[in-house]
Amino acid sequence: MSQPVTIEQLNSELSNLIDIIKTTVKTAKIKNKPNKELFRSKQLHKFDYLKSHFTSSLKNITIERDDWGYVMWPLQQHIEKFTEYQKLLKTIPQLFPKFKNNDLVNFAVKVIRLYLHDEVKGFHSKKNLIKAFFKELHDELLLYKADFEITGVALQPEIIKISRSIYLKKVTKEDVEEPIPIEDFIRHRRYNYNSRAKLHVEYSEKRKYIDFHKWQLIMTILRLYKVADVKYESSKIISESTEDWMRYGEKTIWSDHHFIFGCLLTEKDSKELPKFWKIIEKYIPDSFKVPFTQRDNITIAYQRYLEAMTNPGDDEMRIAFGVAALEALFLAEEGELKYRLRMRVSRILGIMGLDPNNVYRDIGVAYDVRSTFDHGDKLKVKDIMKIRKMYNAKDERVLTLIILDYVRISLITVIMSKVSKGRIINLIDKSWVSSNDLSELRTIFQGPIKLLNLKSYRPTYSISPFNDADFSYIIQ
Repeated sequence: MSQPVTIEQLNSELSNLIDIIKTTVKTAKIKNKPNKELFRSKQLHKFDYLKSHFTSSLKNITIERDDWGYVMWPLQQHIEKFTEYQKLLKTIPQLFPKFKNNDLVNFAVKVIRLYLHDEVKGFHSKKNLIKAFFKELHDELLLYKADFEITGVALQPEIIKISRSIYLKKVTKEDVEEPIPIEDFIRHRRYNYNSRAKLHVEYSEKRKYIDFHKWQLIMTILRLYKVADVKYESSKIISESTEDWMRYGEKTIWSDHHFIFGCLLTEKDSKELPKFWKIIEKYIPDSFKVPFTQRDNITIAYQRYLEAMTNPGDDEMRIAFGVAALEALFLAEEGELKYRLRMRVSRILGIMGLDPNNVYRDIGVAYDVRSTFDHGDKLKVKDIMKIRKMYNAKDERVLTLIILDYVRISLITVIMSKVSKGRIINLIDKSWVSSNDLSELRTIFQGPIKLLNLKSYRPTYSISPFNDADFSYIIQ
């Protein structure tokens, strides 16, 4: 009677298979010639993080790298015929009854690919590969490490640590110059490296494929911390999984997104952002992860907030989206819309700590701009000059920032309150004549009041955080 298989024996057999794959791949690379894969790299003559375009002079150079993709399938077929591989197909099920033959196929393919590119080291060391494979067979949590280059966020400090597994850091000259596949340049013809920050995230996931919704949650928190059109421009992901399609840590370009609104994170934010993150992530609705498909009023307001930041149109359009977001949160009737919206938003944001008179004025101006846009007109020169004078600003677009900041604060207030739209509207309207209803509103909003601390909030609205005015609008 044969002895039962032990985990130590299985570990030894997997280690032996990895050694066989290593030798087989080495032989294949000696006997064959690789194809050449073309990459493009931006070479900077000068790098200045405080410039919107980093440099006044750059050139693109083409780089060739070995591409062994064409030998993958023959190598896989060859290795599957080895006695050691066939033996594992029989021994693994003795310890893992749910094992499927394809599990070992995926493991072997990953090891082949890593050896072809000389990447069996560090995170993907031989020991770690076996350990991760056992975790998959046990259906345990798998570790993912992701680096995103994101737009809409710039840093004053070199790094901002949000938690033990999440941090933001400045992009570097090496990041800008990192070669990317030439097809990405063809697909994204306007790709010009707009990112100002790198977001590093580590997380464990039981599923074997990447959860894109988790990324959206992170982007949402940054968008709610300050008005910022935050998107990931590229990603590099490695994981313990043998099945997800981005498991090898290659840089993937997602967009050539040219953002409009950005936020500058200061030394003060390096202390405040982690606190905000820890609290607000518990309140983010699941619908915010896919806002385009939802119809509830809060998610519609969030969607209008995103549209205002990402839409390439004029500021009249952005303000119209901002007003629509506030309407989704605080209007439910027809008639006297401007009056009702001004009264309700000024009441809510007044309770939150802002000057209600300023809010009342700002909503009125924004509503008039929205009406101009809805009627197919644009602001006239006299209207623009009036807005500039009203806000003592050189650029009328400061109104856009103010309104979107009101939307941001309102979204945080509403999602943390967990009170229905109808209930909030009823309390606001009655609070003008009932001290009890006003007191109840203050109690309902105690959480966001404490989180945002708007009594000391004195934002500076400007058009450029850096030396080049093409960069972005900004709220500091």
